[in-house]
Amino acid sequence: MTTVEEVLFSINQQFTPSKRIVRMELADALNMFLAEDLLLPEKQNIYNHANFATYETTLKRGTLLRAYELGILHKLDIEQVNVYKAVEVCIQPVYTHLYPTKPIISPIIKSLIKDFNGVNTSMEPMLIMESPDVDLQIKNLIDRCDIIMLTGYDHHQLIPKFEQFGIKFIINKISQTPGEKTLIGFHDHKIVFFLPEEQTGALISAEIYGRAAILKSLGKTFQLTKATSASNYENNTSYTHFSIGRYSVFDKDVIVNFQQKVDEIILTDYANANCYVRILPKSTVVKGSMVEIIPFIGN
Repeated sequence: MTTVEEVLFSINQQFTPSKRIVRMELADALNMFLAEDLLLPEKQNIYNHANFATYETTLKRGTLLRAYELGILHKLDIEQVNVYKAVEVCIQPVYTHLYPTKPIISPIIKSLIKDFNGVNTSMEPMLIMESPDVDLQIKNLIDRCDIIMLTGYDHHQLIPKFEQFGIKFIINKISQTPGEKTLIGFHDHKIVFFLPEEQTGALISAEIYGRAAILKSLGKTFQLTKATSASNYENNTSYTHFSIGRYSVFDKDVIVNFQQKVDEIILTDYANANCYVRILPKSTVVKGSMVEIIPFIGN
């Protein structure tokens, strides 16, 4: 059984995303990250004959190319730029004839992570385990994608098929609830998540560990936020509990109210929540004590 800290450490150490550089047309570089330093001389106003110095500015490597930056580059007649290739994140729903209900969590997860800059997010067509082409589909998925998240019922049966293409699953269970049955595998510049069958567990693992992998790909770090608890909670288990709650900011203080029963979280509970609250194993939270929260990606 792997702890939450060990999972985050493994993602940081085992996942080595490729920082590929591609040259793109300026119009296609919106919300991409610049892969070079650009010295940009400011053009003088041809109608102003005053004697003044021409200013220069630098767009540094790693700059997010927003519409403003593209406007500057367009004004200077720059037609192409070097950018870091977008991180390819694929959500792969899996279907088996043993479970007639198709997974619904995949489009929710795609919606959560689609707005990361420098990331392309796609939801793949349903992968049917009984299909004769399943091996080829998996190989194509691994070849194309940097981060893969699989959802569904009984989908863990596909692990040997991923292993034959070099994916090594070093995380088999996580001592947390919801989301214990999360499996994570690595190979070269790839990371594969088999998300739990339970919907809330899949959602939590995607938001926490999927986000950590995406941030690592973008050269950023995953961090938890300190908050003051407005709720009481007792965790007598050896598992980390992830509850959902709502935080507010008063002056510079972050205050959070959160749900008491993690085993009863359902999707409708998320309507009034905006964060996860982490409750450590064998710990008691009282009002006024400090806890760690993870704001939802949308927040």
